[in-house]
Amino acid sequence: MVRELRGLPVPLEARLDLITLIAGIPGLEDEAALLAAMPDSDPLRVPRGARTKTTRWTTHEAAIRAACFWYPHQQPGGRRLTEREVAGHALGGTKEWTDARKAAFAALLGHPIDQILDKADHDIRVRGPLWWTVGHRS
Repeated sequence: MVRELRGLPVPLEARLDLITLIAGIPGLEDEAALLAAMPDSDPLRVPRGARTKTTRWTTHEAAIRAACFWYPHQQPGGRRLTEREVAGHALGGTKEWTDARKAAFAALLGHPIDQILDKADHDIRVRGPLWWTVGHRS
């Protein structure tokens, strides 16, 4: 009850939520098994042997959620997803995509992040004359 009042997740419910999310995603079955093997009374912690290589539950959970979005949306030989797409869909916002979460996601998938996801490039278009000066004008 105190956890709910403080807005903290209930450990068993948080683990079951991730197990449900992972269901049917090839490549993450081992992570689901690790979560399912944890005793119901255990606090929220990363299971031993998790591929995310982190000790923080929030980082581990974010990496799992990102992978659960990435697996069904990847296009082998096609356009790679961007970091912003994965973060926006899986984590509810791009501000949630921290360096630690990126590292855990990359560890989970076994590849450097730049081989898995693209960075979003934005075209900048300028109309009219463009003046560029270097130094001071007197």
